[in-house]
Amino acid sequence: PKFLNLSADTSEIIDLAVEVWRIEQRIAKSATSLPESQLKGLENSTQKLKRYLEKYDVEIVDYKNQKYNDGLNLDILSIEKDSSISEPTIKETVEPTIICKGQVVRKAKIILLKSN
Repeated sequence: PKFLNLSADTSEIIDLAVEVWRIEQRIAKSATSLPESQLKGLENSTQKLKRYLEKYDVEIVDYKNQKYNDGLNLDILSIEKDSSISEPTIKETVEPTIICKGQVVRKAKIILLKSN
């Protein structure tokens, strides 16, 4: 029998990485309302998907709650003011950075928190 040799397109792998990240975020948000057995199953599945991505040397980077500096290669979607912070902080990652074979192939989209 002949087998079809399929190779995944890089952009599809990048999209897959973003979706794996989104699934992880959704699982984290609904973790308290899920039975533990279902939660474990979902977490195991996402870990398998992440191992698959690692085989392609794909890394997912989430910057949430990290200190922001101008050297970070990120797309800022919005800036919110907060007088209680002393240095710019990434409030939320809307979409993560995707790194493939050591190169940024998709920049993160973030919401930045700055002091007044």
